[in-house]
Amino acid sequence: MLGGLAGLLLIAVAVAVVLVLVLSSGASGPSYANQAKASLGPVIGANDQLTGSLSSLHSPSSAASARSTVRSTLSTVQEAQQKLSTLKPGSGDEQFATAAQAALSSEQSFLNAADTVLGNPSSTSAGNLAAFSQDTQSKLAALDVDVPGVSASFPGGSAISTWAQRQTRAASTTASVRAFATQVDSLLSQSASSFQAINQVFGQMQTVAQGGVASINLSQAEASIGNVISNRNALAASAGTLPAPTALAGRVRAALVASFTDSLTDDSAIQSCLNEANSGGVAFIFQSCLSSSASDASTATNAKQNFFSLYNQLRQTIGLPSENLQF
Repeated sequence: MLGGLAGLLLIAVAVAVVLVLVLSSGASGPSYANQAKASLGPVIGANDQLTGSLSSLHSPSSAASARSTVRSTLSTVQEAQQKLSTLKPGSGDEQFATAAQAALSSEQSFLNAADTVLGNPSSTSAGNLAAFSQDTQSKLAALDVDVPGVSASFPGGSAISTWAQRQTRAASTTASVRAFATQVDSLLSQSASSFQAINQVFGQMQTVAQGGVASINLSQAEASIGNVISNRNALAASAGTLPAPTALAGRVRAALVASFTDSLTDDSAIQSCLNEANSGGVAFIFQSCLSSSASDASTATNAKQNFFSLYNQLRQTIGLPSENLQF
């Protein structure tokens, strides 16, 4: 009997020892809070890196680097959320666990939007970025007591929003400048026929002045020059109304108007000379009129050179090749 009691006592002691060991083992393991904090540590580091990357977000080329960091941060946040989902909150940890999951979910939404905006600045996600950023900042702040510095590490969305707005404005300006260049090209194309016509008249006049075969008379020269003047007057008026989207475009417009105006001055000077000439042969009149307007012709040529210098600068800013049309 005593032997049986002794055996039962030994079993009871053994069971107690096992329970103590089990409880001791559980008590010595890491708590939920400590494991959760360890899971959130990499998020703080990733956010710090993202803050640094976004601080240098100024040009389209820097967006590629920032976008890569955004995606890396998103991967870190997703990994942290996965680790938290495998942990079982202890008594009193429920509020922290809920807040941590909410913060990570919110940051994922922000990072997904940031990735989209960096890939397409005009995306509708740009309008949601501020709201996502504010929500994430607020939810990370709720974790600061348990995880100090977690909200301070978050970069927010202002840098990306500012960059996106700048890129959108730049794209709009580029489109406007391209439209302006198309209008300028149209005027130059329309003026090409006047250039050819006036050069033909001047060439014929020069031939007659030098004693060559007369292929044009005084009245024909006057009529041809009158047609050119009419065309160039219309083109000069159109050039003056072109909408200039940038300061350089404004200078191009002014130079184009000056080119037309100076060419008109040359044309009008010859026309006036022909109208006023009433003595001497046609050869003498042609030579006299061409000679008297030589300085006006030089001024018009210089004006066109100045125009093309400015215009080709403008074309270069939007990736268009230089041109030097005769007009």
